[in-house]
Amino acid sequence: PIDNPFFGKIVQGIEDVLQPAGYSLFFSSSHLNSESEKDIIQAFAEHRVEGVIICSVTVSRQQAERLKGYGMPIVVINNQSPEEYQCSIAHDDVYGSSQITRYLLSLGHQRIAYLGNENAQRINDDRLKGFREEMKRSEKPVVESLIIACGGGEIQNGVEGMQQLLRSGLPDAVFCFNDLMAIGALKVLADQGIEVPAQISIAGFDNI
Repeated sequence: PIDNPFFGKIVQGIEDVLQPAGYSLFFSSSHLNSESEKDIIQAFAEHRVEGVIICSVTVSRQQAERLKGYGMPIVVINNQSPEEYQCSIAHDDVYGSSQITRYLLSLGHQRIAYLGNENAQRINDDRLKGFREEMKRSEKPVVESLIIACGGGEIQNGVEGMQQLLRSGLPDAVFCFNDLMAIGALKVLADQGIEVPAQISIAGFDNI
C-alpha cells in the first residue's frame, strides 16, 4: 500500500532515475485487490507503457502472465516469488533480521519476541529464520510463545500482536516484521504506560 512510507521511498528512487532519462512515471495502487490489478494492467496496456515495475509482496502468476502477454518488460521489487521473474530486486531478509537480533542481544536482552506477518510468507519466513539463527549462534533460547503470527503488516496488526504478547507478560524486547507494526506495538505500550526503551526495546525492519 502506498501509505506505507517504505514504498514511498522506492517510488521516489524510481522517479529520480526516470526523469533524467526522459521517461514519465504512471503510478497506480491496487491495494492488494486482484480485480483492481486486472484493471490496472488493462489501463497500462491501453496507454502502451514501455515497462512495468511491480512493487508488492503479492502479485498473482496469472496477472504477471497477463503483463507478459502484452509484451511489457517487468521488474519486481519485494515480491513473494522473485524467482519467477527475470528481473527482480529484493533485500537479504535473513541477514537483515540477524543484524537486528544481534543488536537486541548486545543490549542484554534474552526474552525476545517476534511479531510476524503471515500474509507475506516468504519474506516472513526469511526474517524469522534470521532471528532464530542469531539466537542459536548466541546460545539463547527461543521462547515459542513469544513468536506471534499476525494477520498482516499494518499498524493495527502490530497493535493486536503487542496486545497478545502482553497477555502473557512483558518480554525484554520485540522484533517486528516491519516498522508499521513497530508503530502499532509502540502505541499499545504508550497506552499502557510502559516506557520504551527503559522497560522494553522495540525494533522494526524497513528503516523508515
